[in-house]
Amino acid sequence: MAHFTKLLALFLFAVIASTASAQVPGCTADDPDVACILQGAVRGVVEGDMLAFKGIPYARPPVGPLRWKPTEAAEGWSGVRDGSRFGAICPQIIGQEIKGDEDCLTVNVWRPRVKPAQALPVMVWLTGGGNHLLSGQGSAGFGGLTYSGEKFVLQGVVFVSYNLRLGVLGFLAHPALDAERPEKISGNYGSLDQIAMLRWLKENIAAFDGDPNKIFLFGTSAGGGNICALMTSPQTRGLIHGVAMQSSVPSGCEIQTADNARNGTGVKVASCRCSRVPARQEHCRDRLGGPGNVHRSAARLRTQRGRSHLSRSAAQADHGRQVSADAGDHRQHVGGNYAVGRYRRTGD
Repeated sequence: MAHFTKLLALFLFAVIASTASAQVPGCTADDPDVACILQGAVRGVVEGDMLAFKGIPYARPPVGPLRWKPTEAAEGWSGVRDGSRFGAICPQIIGQEIKGDEDCLTVNVWRPRVKPAQALPVMVWLTGGGNHLLSGQGSAGFGGLTYSGEKFVLQGVVFVSYNLRLGVLGFLAHPALDAERPEKISGNYGSLDQIAMLRWLKENIAAFDGDPNKIFLFGTSAGGGNICALMTSPQTRGLIHGVAMQSSVPSGCEIQTADNARNGTGVKVASCRCSRVPARQEHCRDRLGGPGNVHRSAARLRTQRGRSHLSRSAAQADHGRQVSADAGDHRQHVGGNYAVGRYRRTGD
């Protein structure tokens, strides 16, 4: 029976891999450094015993009319995309300077250089930074960090990092923005980015030898808080296999309401005098987020301790859902003990 199960797993992996290769016309898996995904072909770069694919768009750039709008799926490209360089970090204040670009919704994937015999589990890293700092690249802080997942990949894991909209671009809540959406809600754009990223992984990670049914999220600080928000959203059903929340802020799964978000961010843009008049809304959209004006004042509007509320549709109860979960408190974000258990949502 065990032998049959192993053969079945190998067969399914071969089918998934061949299907991923066939998703793009003219894209084949003959070149071991090229992955064929729904949007097109992407060439990775060798990093030791790993193959890295960096700066892959998982969504359309949230610029112009897509600024402060729900995330839209990435568009395709022709030819073979260069995956040797990270994409831009999302706009944020580093020191006294504003760094980054709004065209920043990209994902990075590392897998073993030697093709595995079967699909590998996937580990997705959610950074800290209060949802107003950091990126999937790493950080100049803490003595300099680069996220590559080397310790994981060499143990037989596909490692993933990504960017999401931060600060005012990801979590600004305002009545004028509420009026633009059928749900009559705003301020959860960063959360929607992450849901779009998980959907991208579900559709494409097999092309990187990852198992789309074994996607494990782990993150610290704001990343832990974001994991909680993602776990409680029905929109992520079937997208998450397990999670580990490390030093989640403010204290685990306290997710702010829409009113909290409006009071924390929306009232601070009152000087813009945004109204429900379309022309006025476009003026405010350009004033707060126009090129070269990545919010010298508004970029400093930060989410409250990394919390992000969900849309009304996403906040509906998801009875009986189970996700394998680890939760722990990192002592000074360095180390600590973990309590391992099962997460089960049972109420509204």
